[in-house]
Amino acid sequence: MMILNSELKPMFSLYCVDYAARFGEHSDDVMREYAKLLIHHKIGRIGLRRGINRLRLRASENKFTPNPAEFAELCKPTIQELGIPDLETATHEVREARTTWRHSKTPYPFSHDVCRFIDQRVGYDLYQTSEREWRQRASREYHYLVKQAVAGQLPSFRNALPHKSEPEDNRPMYERLGYKTLSREESRAVIDSVLKRKRTDNTDRGRVGTSRLGPGIAGSSNVSTTTEQMTGSKPE
Repeated sequence: MMILNSELKPMFSLYCVDYAARFGEHSDDVMREYAKLLIHHKIGRIGLRRGINRLRLRASENKFTPNPAEFAELCKPTIQELGIPDLETATHEVREARTTWRHSKTPYPFSHDVCRFIDQRVGYDLYQTSEREWRQRASREYHYLVKQAVAGQLPSFRNALPHKSEPEDNRPMYERLGYKTLSREESRAVIDSVLKRKRTDNTDRGRVGTSRLGPGIAGSSNVSTTTEQMTGSKPE
């Protein structure tokens, strides 16, 4: 309140012909209303001085007292003062950034964080949507970000976390598939086990089961008796 009474009230009295007649008797209450709106818009001393300077400049065309909302707008910086490019330049930078990254994988030197945010949020859509739809999305993002920047609420830009690629696996394919590399002793034990199993199989295969030869052959050494039993007649 003290700053408004000492800096803003004299400017209103000097450059606004209607101020004294309209608000002279209630100037303290009026200044209190201006203070509330300036605090609401987070306008500090620098913004207040900006608004007073613009009040001087507009006096040649408009000599009436701005209401609190109008004066708050006078206190806000323009996009030129913030170094924000216009919409066409911002979208051009996004296109250039995408082209540069696709060909050389090098970051693009954006002129402002507003352009960086547009690239981060809708830059990839440049290859996924039509030209008309992409321009509409970029325009919405631009005006939203400009509004935040003018209000002093644009967040600091942070690059996305870099992709952490997994370390290259140089192991042989059989080890990556879960197989184990055997030592010399383990390999020898496996080979001996396989050879022993093969010898056992060959021995079992060479034996003839006596039950398969028919009655009388396995249990009798008398060939004639066996022949008689098989043919049903006695040999002459």
